[in-house]
Amino acid sequence: MPKDSYEQARSLQKTSKRTFGTALILATGFPVQYRLLRAVAAVFDRVIVAGNDSAGLLRWSRFCRKFHALSDTAFNEPGLVAEVEDICTRHSVDLIIPGDAIATRWLSVERDRLSRPCFPTPSVSAFDQLNDKWLFYRLCQDLDIPTPPTWYFDNKADLQTFLKMNPDTLPGVVKPLALYGGLGIQTIERVEDAAVVDYVPVLFQSFVPGRDIDISVIACEGRVDHYCVYIRQDGRFHFINNAPYLQQVEAMVAALNVSGVLNFDARLDSAGTVHMLECNPRFWFSMDAAQVCGMNFVAETLCPTSPCRNPLAGSSVGQLRCIARTAFKTRSISANDRRMLAFTASDPIPRFLGKSTFT
Repeated sequence: MPKDSYEQARSLQKTSKRTFGTALILATGFPVQYRLLRAVAAVFDRVIVAGNDSAGLLRWSRFCRKFHALSDTAFNEPGLVAEVEDICTRHSVDLIIPGDAIATRWLSVERDRLSRPCFPTPSVSAFDQLNDKWLFYRLCQDLDIPTPPTWYFDNKADLQTFLKMNPDTLPGVVKPLALYGGLGIQTIERVEDAAVVDYVPVLFQSFVPGRDIDISVIACEGRVDHYCVYIRQDGRFHFINNAPYLQQVEAMVAALNVSGVLNFDARLDSAGTVHMLECNPRFWFSMDAAQVCGMNFVAETLCPTSPCRNPLAGSSVGQLRCIARTAFKTRSISANDRRMLAFTASDPIPRFLGKSTFT
């Protein structure tokens, strides 16, 4: 990433926290990209989306001013730079923002060929090391960051042979190298369970008893500017403090000199040790919960205003089903839950077209 990328992006800011201009989102899917659309729309006056068929539902959001259809292979084609440049010219785009892993890596490669400012992204080498679960595991080992024992297999047969010879490694988790949204990830308890694997290569990772814990950060040239840590329990996102988790992430961000937004998944065991699992060097699924509670990762990246690095600690918000159950039982819900309901109701069509977007 060019050193002045943050300065380029932040120069768009005018007299208040709101940026008055047009943003272009590049997208290859819907659930995460919709959450990004809502965050961007809270900062920019106009949001344009360029996406493939999988991103097509974004056109039905009232926050999407214009949708430009791209081919499913667009991000592998040399002509996409010219196509994006044409879209930027026609709509006077002020900032280009990647909506997912494919678009983030593409922008990291091509940003110097684009005439418009781009949202900060990791370098290509840093992105690849964080996005590939095997390379990420090796990075954790190099930095002495706790992580479950993990093995790499070229095919399912080799995995099954390993499990037969090492039954004490069960239960464990199988996962692909670089898919997202939990695709391909499954806990297996018996050797026979490995039959579910339908991808290669495959990783097998020891299971860590405990609970899932996540941290989302804004990184700038090797340092963590702002972040939030959360656990999800009974349909609610609980934002907390966890200094050891932050220290682990800061070590990785510094080692790779990373810039951009990042989301890390880990397991918290009964002794309080955080075991790092993987990283999403892009926007993520739960960012709307942070936005509803008061931390818009797009706004905070472009124009940081909070003096607190972890401004959401102590707050919580429910998912829709949890809010409905709470309202039915208690006839009362929290202020953040009311904000989540208003957030959803303000753009109802995607709520019904993309059911997996609101769970």
